[in-house]
Amino acid sequence: MYTAADLTRRTPNPLRRSQSMVYVAEALAKAGRADESIRLADTIAEPDDRATALGTAARALAESGRTDEAVRLARAAARLARTAPNAFYRVLASTHVARSLVAIGRPGDAAEVAEALTQDQQAMTSANVAGALAAVAREMADAEHMEEAVQLAHRAADLASTIANAAHRALAMVDVVKAMARVGDLDQAARAADHITEPAPHAAALTVLARTHGPSPEARSLLRRALSLNTHEEALEELAMACPEALDEALACLRRTAP
Repeated sequence: MYTAADLTRRTPNPLRRSQSMVYVAEALAKAGRADESIRLADTIAEPDDRATALGTAARALAESGRTDEAVRLARAAARLARTAPNAFYRVLASTHVARSLVAIGRPGDAAEVAEALTQDQQAMTSANVAGALAAVAREMADAEHMEEAVQLAHRAADLASTIANAAHRALAMVDVVKAMARVGDLDQAARAADHITEPAPHAAALTVLARTHGPSPEARSLLRRALSLNTHEEALEELAMACPEALDEALACLRRTAP
């Protein structure tokens, strides 16, 4: 009988085989079979995929109490991620490993991995990197490493503000708003949202802010603005939470603006 790992190794397309092996290695790690996960990950050819799988295995090691091994493995995964030839996947793998480092209690190492992305001259766009920094900041906030989270969120904001392309800047700013909201800096989150000129991302950012405020007049006001910018499913969901009686009003607004 073939195992899942055996079947993935038989996949003829090299890239698909590499990605499939990541899924199996991560499933093993999440099932508490970290050593098997590491053995499989070490056979993955693509460096970004191997780094991703090893980052997940490091989390599993930490959860089983093998913290020192987890730190060593995550640091090795971070070094490996930086060798990926494709810039886009290099950013994704480094972000994943940085988040794993946060999860195993090494926010300083995670910040170094994230900051190194800003020095990557071959990175796809500044928007990719700003999004990566914001994602790691949110992970840090969730793990209650607030000082590091705030610093990284502001670093993401600074980087996003330099993006010349309006569409790319808008998407990066949505990530910044999410990070600022997560670290509790609602004033900065609101300022970042107000700098978004594209309607759909602006609506998404306002919805994030409304969710942070919870059921309140502030949330209702933000959701009114979001709905005026875009037919936004998330905004309608948040409106049901913040002010259920306003749903009829929102539906009427949508009917008036429908083509």
